Amino acid sequence: MAPRTVLVAALVAAFFAALLSVPVLARSTVISAPGDFDVRVYTPSAVGRFGTVPVLTGQVRLQPAREDLQGMQVTYYVDSEARYSTNQVPPEFLLDTTQLSEGLHTLRVDAVNVDKLVASTGSIPVQIANAAVSPMLRQPAAGGYGPFVKLYYPHYHRHIVWFNNREADLEKCASRRHGDTYLTLSDLLRHIGGTIEWCHGPRRSQVYWSAGKEKLFPPPPSGLHIVVKRRGKEVQLFVGSSTVLVNGVPTPLGRPVIIRGGRTYVPLKAMCQIFDAQVRFDPATQRDFVTF
Repeated sequence: MAPRTVLVAALVAAFFAALLSVPVLARSTVISAPGDFDVRVYTPSAVGRFGTVPVLTGQVRLQPAREDLQGMQVTYYVDSEARYSTNQVPPEFLLDTTQLSEGLHTLRVDAVNVDKLVASTGSIPVQIANAAVSPMLRQPAAGGYGPFVKLYYPHYHRHIVWFNNREADLEKCASRRHGDTYLTLSDLLRHIGGTIEWCHGPRRSQVYWSAGKEKLFPPPPSGLHIVVKRRGKEVQLFVGSSTVLVNGVPTPLGRPVIIRGGRTYVPLKAMCQIFDAQVRFDPATQRDFVTF
């Protein structure tokens, strides 16, 4: 056999060996999500269920089950941690579940167009079963019943803020303080759109104009202030202050901007009104409904 023929045969053999080592993700299953769209999962075998929770094993390929998200920046989160982001078509992600601990996890997929969150799946509970749990899920005992396995399920509650009649997908839970709802500034702008800039610097007074006269806004109580921009409005927030500057004009929030757990929290209703978004509080459900 000629050396060239031997080389070609070796390359073909290597190609098929590599092909066989890659898992064949032939099965397609759609996992229902509580948010704007579902997730399509490609697996080597059928996706099992533990109660109503889908069971994932080994390597699985994920895609949004929605065609109009093509070309947007799609980010995949596992347990609220960003694992992969892409704007390729299709926006798929190969998840290796063997890198996760056994038990219950959450999956979320966000689609962003420029700086605006266009759609999100919300938090989807999934069961990871690669080792200890998977045999118990697959092999029933002789009497027809599988052995009892107690798994830990965290408490999933419904968020108290809804945007455009959809439950908010928040990184940190909102809370009620003195009759006002507080949520993180990042979570607010992820849903209504906008940009944030955190500025660290020396305290100094801000100059603004009122009734044709130049006035001084007192320096912020700390060296940190935040600049938020959305649809032609620039808002400067000062940690510890209940007054903000909207396009240079002091505007009361009613409640101060606070820092908690390293996150910036703002009063929801006052901030939304600045950006011309309507907020309706439902006392029966203790929820805020934001329309923009």
